[in-house]
Amino acid sequence: MDILKIIFDLATLGVFIFMVIRNKRRALNVYAAYYKNKRQQFQWLDNWINKNVDPAPVRAKNESFGKNFLSIIVYLAIVFLANFIFGNKIIVHVISTIIAVLVMELMSRGKIKPGSDTRVSGLTLECPKCGCPHSWVMLKSVNVVEGKRTTTSKTTTTVKGGGTDWGFGAGDTQSTKINSVVIVYHGKATRDFKCLNCGHTHQQEYPEIWHDSKPSSIEEFDPPKPAWGQQIDFENYVKANKSKQADIVHEKNNKSVKEAHPERFKSYSKEHTKEEWAKVAIGESYMEKEDYKEAINHFSKILPICTLYYYDVLEKRAKCYLEIGSYDEAIKDCDEYLLAYGDEEEQEIHEIRETALKKKG
Repeated sequence: MDILKIIFDLATLGVFIFMVIRNKRRALNVYAAYYKNKRQQFQWLDNWINKNVDPAPVRAKNESFGKNFLSIIVYLAIVFLANFIFGNKIIVHVISTIIAVLVMELMSRGKIKPGSDTRVSGLTLECPKCGCPHSWVMLKSVNVVEGKRTTTSKTTTTVKGGGTDWGFGAGDTQSTKINSVVIVYHGKATRDFKCLNCGHTHQQEYPEIWHDSKPSSIEEFDPPKPAWGQQIDFENYVKANKSKQADIVHEKNNKSVKEAHPERFKSYSKEHTKEEWAKVAIGESYMEKEDYKEAINHFSKILPICTLYYYDVLEKRAKCYLEIGSYDEAIKDCDEYLLAYGDEEEQEIHEIRETALKKKG
């Protein structure tokens, strides 16, 4: 009897694997047909997909994963309850398994609606008026802080000297004790969105958390901040793509500094990288305490000897300049950064520069 049960369980596993693969293919066919039709209707969508990624396989994977996960829960629940009530008998196991598979099949046949997504936090994927897949951008955010939480931690950083450039001799060590204060604000943000394709507008309120610094009460985004990618649920793609882009940027960063300052790389090593990052972390600790002037002094001191983290330090110093109102200095750091990376860089450095220009007037 035990052998029959094992054989039956293996057969059930085969059926389940077949259903998983079929659910994924079914979802992929639905989304592929949907986006093929929309790309023919809307040129901007075709251009966006050609430049970024086809959303059909990404959304199909998320759709099938949800249904398959729920199916496993239903299967285990039915089989467990049947065996618990009627006893662990082979006939009970067989009948409960067949019932569970039938229920899973009915669940998998649920209608897929590509034009809507309940995980979008109030933003629909398709306009109810013209049917376009929304090309959302965020125009404005009104932020209301309702409270804050402060956390204090103590860390000790030990740096091994790499020579006179580091401010102390080779082989010597220097320990720095830092009391880090992290402030987290919480509240709500009311955001105004607009579709660049059909002009449809929408306002939505979100719970929000801000780290390190209190947000501006009103943030206006000019140019608007892209929001469309968040709706299509590109988490897996974005993580993989960012990791790949980070490697490219990291290598370009290294190459750019090597070309400008080859003397810094004469004794370059993995140990040197750790020492350099330890010094960057000290500056970050000043930023966490909102001691931006001290952070600027520290970053300015280590910038001439930085190799791999040169542009990271440049960006952090630009943030600090922005915080204390030194907009010309912030713009200068951003310009040097963008001179190396241009349009390949992420949105944040552009936002620092645009904010500094706007506040400078």
